[in-house]
Amino acid sequence: MVNNITLGGGSGTGGSDQRKVYEAMQEFVKETKRPLDMFIHVGDMAYSDGANYEFDKGFFSMYGDVLNQVAVWPSMGNHEGKTSRGMTGTGPYYDAYVLPTQGEVGGVPSGTEAYYSFDRGRIHFVCLDSHDLDRMSTGPMAAWLREDLNQADADWLIAYWHHPAYTKGSHDSDTEGQLIEMREQIMPIMEAGGVDMVLTGHSHIYERSMLVDGAYVTPTVADGVILDEGDGNPAGDGAYRKSAGLNAHEGAVQIVTGHGGAGVSRRGTMPIMREIIVEHGSVILDVDGDTLAGTMIDKHGDVRDEFSIVKKGKVEVKRVENPWQPAPWKK
Repeated sequence: MVNNITLGGGSGTGGSDQRKVYEAMQEFVKETKRPLDMFIHVGDMAYSDGANYEFDKGFFSMYGDVLNQVAVWPSMGNHEGKTSRGMTGTGPYYDAYVLPTQGEVGGVPSGTEAYYSFDRGRIHFVCLDSHDLDRMSTGPMAAWLREDLNQADADWLIAYWHHPAYTKGSHDSDTEGQLIEMREQIMPIMEAGGVDMVLTGHSHIYERSMLVDGAYVTPTVADGVILDEGDGNPAGDGAYRKSAGLNAHEGAVQIVTGHGGAGVSRRGTMPIMREIIVEHGSVILDVDGDTLAGTMIDKHGDVRDEFSIVKKGKVEVKRVENPWQPAPWKK
């Protein structure tokens, strides 16, 4: 089993909500006897300019006890990007981390700390720079991504970066260029490679999708891109089902986990989402053989969302026309 956590993006404020999220997560893993194996951060860990002293205040001093025990696998957010540069790999963000460039822990060498991959057990992880590098499908990052996914030998594929391809939280993926490009240019490559889950931040909210494939158009629509419209909860509609191994276009769960400490907000309803929660919290993922389970814990320690993906045998892909839709948002 691999237990890992994504402490919500936007967590680097050093404030009381960030502290509550962290303490609630610690209590949860203690009570459930599921100690952390690794720590993923989807960016904005040092408000507001990504300076060294902000890393110390908003990140290292906050999470020091966990950081002494487990590896952190970060992606750069726009706030870190104010003082760090992906093209040169310089600045406080790159001073804070040592990330694989030559395939040291699995995956194809990227030659840069800005984007990289690694293996943990039978999971292949991919981290991209959605902030300040070329996001086009013809660019260097996309070329590396195709090669990395072509060579991936794993049962699970989890990707993460900062700018969400799907959100209507504090940001809108139908109107903002970086988000649109990650959806239109990068998501087709990820889904062709058999991605199971995408974790992002930037938008200060928790949003979790149904099982989705092919949602590339702008604005985002749900018709014809939902492969399972259920809630994904084993105690509810049942887990999402996929074939064993990595298979193209069998659907992925999109999670916006930008609710780690900065002020949460919402501006609309993203039609592919199954859960939309405007509350601070974190996400814990557990992978045990053919099952990936996700749990969202809010800052009070309450479980607000649970879902699973089970990969077994061969699953016939069916697209849902006129799928279930979340209720329209009212201010």
